[in-house]
Amino acid sequence: METTWQAIFGFVTLLVFPLLGILALLKKRASPLLWTAVISWTVLGAFALALPWHPDVTREEFTHAWLVGCALGAAFLAVDWLRTRRRVAKWLKITIGLITIVVFATALRDFLQRFA
Repeated sequence: METTWQAIFGFVTLLVFPLLGILALLKKRASPLLWTAVISWTVLGAFALALPWHPDVTREEFTHAWLVGCALGAAFLAVDWLRTRRRVAKWLKITIGLITIVVFATALRDFLQRFA
């Protein structure tokens, strides 16, 4: 097992991405959860970058992970916004459902290979 920090991060991402997909399938608005997550990620990440502390990773790795998280958060917010558009909503539901299944299966496989 690599580190506890990476195991926790892997487990959380294993749960978060399918949760967002399930919210979309259940027609629940994910906006409040998404905005909270993106703002928290951005602020806490910026705060951590301002400090010399980076949990078990180099500053470059932490910065890369933080920027990827910010980009993914922005993409999720864009998808949530596009869900409200009638012409796009049907195709987004189908795509989100497929992505949810693929991401969950891939994340579960990766998590089990890494930590089992």
